[in-house]
Amino acid sequence: MLSAPVYDWVQAATALPGLRLLPLGADAALESTMLPGDSHGDPADRLLIAETRVAGLTLVTADSKILDYGKAGHVRVLAA
Repeated sequence: MLSAPVYDWVQAATALPGLRLLPLGADAALESTMLPGDSHGDPADRLLIAETRVAGLTLVTADSKILDYGKAGHVRVLAA
């Protein structure tokens, strides 16, 4: 659960230095259908993982399945 309404939370988060929102691109959408290994079953999480991989970024998450996927070497993650 977020600590504030989603609009307010996003506005505050994106005001932090070094944090930005990425638009969902076609490459990430396609990548989400071809993730290696035992990837996440949730389509939204697959899109997050794919966009992270395509953009070469690190995904900050508390999701244990995504963290395990990162430990397997498929995506860079940081535990929140």
